[in-house]
Amino acid sequence: MRVSDQAAGSTAAQLKEHPWRAILGAALLLVLFGVIPTAIVLYKSTQGLSLGFNPWVIFSLGALVSVLTILVWVSRPTSAYGPLKIVSSISKIGIVLLLGAIFSVSYTFTSGNATVTATVGSGPIFVLLLAAPLVGLLSGGLFTVLDHRFPEFRRGQERARQ
Repeated sequence: MRVSDQAAGSTAAQLKEHPWRAILGAALLLVLFGVIPTAIVLYKSTQGLSLGFNPWVIFSLGALVSVLTILVWVSRPTSAYGPLKIVSSISKIGIVLLLGAIFSVSYTFTSGNATVTATVGSGPIFVLLLAAPLVGLLSGGLFTVLDHRFPEFRRGQERARQ
């Protein structure tokens, strides 16, 4: 590894030094965004709840979110960070909204002339889960504007680190 890479502490230098960290991080992100939601959806479908789409769509979206999150992490020292952060945050918002729609379920019980409808929703937890991607969306927008408005800012940071 070059001395300038060590001094800069760049993400590329960290990847060269510890590639297993990137692999472990990718696996953990895939489990968090893909495997766990897919397992929950598959379990719910075995309980007789029809989803209206293939549960593996959730896994595919989770894999997409994982890849985008890794790309954001790798692109941090570049001007691509802001736009990638925006796209990653939008994909995270999309998967949270999709899961929120799936986990809001209405049950209707009918007995004789009486009909009772009970709605089981998980709205508040999904509103809390949206907080981080919304902040990421704002920070990505801010970084994009700053990189386009003041392109010398990142170049000055790189010179200062060397």
